[in-house]
Amino acid sequence: MKIAIVDDTTSDIEVTRCTIAKVFPMAGLEVNGIECFTDGKAFADSYVPNTYDMIFMDIIMDSLDGISAAEQVRSKDKYVKIVFSSTSNEYASESYRVKADYYLLKPLDEHSGELLKMLKHLDLTEQENKRYITITGGTNIILRNIVYTEYFEHIIDIHLKDGSTAKARMRQLDIENTLLTYPFFAKCSKGTVVNLNEVKKLTKDTVLLSDGTELQISRRRQKDIENIYADFVFNKLRKELPV
Repeated sequence: MKIAIVDDTTSDIEVTRCTIAKVFPMAGLEVNGIECFTDGKAFADSYVPNTYDMIFMDIIMDSLDGISAAEQVRSKDKYVKIVFSSTSNEYASESYRVKADYYLLKPLDEHSGELLKMLKHLDLTEQENKRYITITGGTNIILRNIVYTEYFEHIIDIHLKDGSTAKARMRQLDIENTLLTYPFFAKCSKGTVVNLNEVKKLTKDTVLLSDGTELQISRRRQKDIENIYADFVFNKLRKELPV
């Protein structure tokens, strides 16, 4: 495994490098090289896809912030693992937007177990395909493929990531009780449940989804959705939610 560390603070680079060198072998991962960079802009501008397996990216940097640098990297390479590090969780929502794989809080500590937890969760993505609901007719719908659901006159429209819509005759309460047991679903209005993984933008009264759909958030749900989504984004980035 080849790793890049992008951070404009040399002391933080050294802490990260030493922590990786000690913790990764404990997880059975061979590190073939760690390259360090202090200029986020230079790194992003010169980045070549498939050079690294994982990038540890500081967020607050002078030349170019980590979010913008990661956005450039992600536009070139959709497979590299990007791990953000910061002294605060305030950038979690922005980090999620560029499809970060994890969010670590500084300072890193080889004894905290956080890095081992990260490595464990990054290997669990296949479990997403094992979570599904069964609808009318015995059809299984994988949860991660759901963008949102709508209820109207005893019919549930299940809008999927591939653009199709599955229909199921079932009670609104049944679909809500099923989906809302998972922390990556939330109810934004009566009869409408969204997959928080598919949220692209959240305002006070609307939610924009990955398929371009814009849904209204009911007045009574606005504060709840804001809090639920903020918690979801932070926890998602730290991989504390089993999504």
